[in-house]
Amino acid sequence: MKLLRQYSRFLALVTLREVAQGEAMEHAYQVRLGDPRHRAALVRALEELPGVQDVSLLLQEPTVEI
Repeated sequence: MKLLRQYSRFLALVTLREVAQGEAMEHAYQVRLGDPRHRAALVRALEELPGVQDVSLLLQEPTVEI
């Protein structure tokens, strides 16, 4: 979580669930990156954490209602 805060202006846990028949936990966060150019660095840093695997980053363009 500390690492996510380093890279993010906004951070919210969206989903937390058991996977692999209760042997692992899946975390899904919504983040707003402080600098979008650092997204690859964030993924690499997360992958280096002990116990972290299968990191993915999904990008969504901001929507504007008129």
